[in-house]
Amino acid sequence: MKAQGMTYKEIAETHATSQRSVKRWVKAYL
Repeated sequence: MKAQGMTYKEIAETHATSQRSVKRWVKAYL
């Protein structure tokens, strides 16, 4: 899925310093 034109990989890299945010994002979008 995409959020504001960004791919999951880009989101994950952007939030690499906040793993909890990544997990919450995954739960929200998958």
